[in-house]
Amino acid sequence: MISRLSNSPPFDLLHDQGQSNFELGCRALEEAGILELYSGCYRVIEGLEKEVSLPQSFNRRHLDLILDAVAIQLGYNADFWRVNEGTVPSTKLSKELCKALTNCHYMDFEVDGKYYWTEDFAPWLVMHFEWALTDFEPADDSVVDAVLGLIPKEDIEFLSGGGTWGSQEFARRFFARWHEDRWSPMSEWRDEPHDGWDLSLAAGVYLRLSRPDA
Repeated sequence: MISRLSNSPPFDLLHDQGQSNFELGCRALEEAGILELYSGCYRVIEGLEKEVSLPQSFNRRHLDLILDAVAIQLGYNADFWRVNEGTVPSTKLSKELCKALTNCHYMDFEVDGKYYWTEDFAPWLVMHFEWALTDFEPADDSVVDAVLGLIPKEDIEFLSGGGTWGSQEFARRFFARWHEDRWSPMSEWRDEPHDGWDLSLAAGVYLRLSRPDA
């Protein structure tokens, strides 16, 4: 049994609503049918040694939660914390994870014997500080102009943060409401990264709003 965290000390908390890495990971595995909540604790469902069958309710958003849980742990794992230098798995578990991520095109195995993150995993790396929006080629000015024309003035001020936001916080705010080529209301706020993020677009908008004359 794995006890749920409660009254966690500050060093164990994320900025996101105070939810710990532990709880976010358990939530993702619960959605995948691997863990279950029992009397205030998480436990592994019996029969896990067999092939896992995902519940019928499992969808793309649940996968995004699992990828988010992976990303927030990278900095605490000796095999993965150097995200830009490639990974040489030192354990069977790390190797299986790398293989699974490679099969899903989130990692590539190169001739130097290392696994490298692909741009498909970039939304999660941007969200968790490892990559910056300025690492991406920004969208054309005409595209940026069109997008800014769809965002109300007060929300543009919310995005710009007076020019003080870093690219990670900007990406979180922008993609929380930019869905399927439209600016959505606050009621549709979405926290988790997903592979539909257009990071070139976000880079263009971020750089525009970061300029003093924007």
